[in-house]
Amino acid sequence: MMKTQFLALCLLMLINGSLLRAQNKASIAIINMDTKDLILDNAALASLVHLELEKTNVFEVKDKYDVAYAINEHNVDVA
Repeated sequence: MMKTQFLALCLLMLINGSLLRAQNKASIAIINMDTKDLILDNAALASLVHLELEKTNVFEVKDKYDVAYAINEHNVDVA
């Protein structure tokens, strides 16, 4: 329970602390979440955070496919 509250607090601080321009949203990507000692598994929690961030309409939320495309497009070596 304490980790969930900490995660929620960090997320709120991130959202409330961001400054947005009229048309340009900051991009954010949720790749993986650490769910040690939580009820949800990492994929479920990452999906939940992704959906909640999209609902705020504050960030342009990228998924794993967007990230994979950007890595290939810019020839980033991730090995």
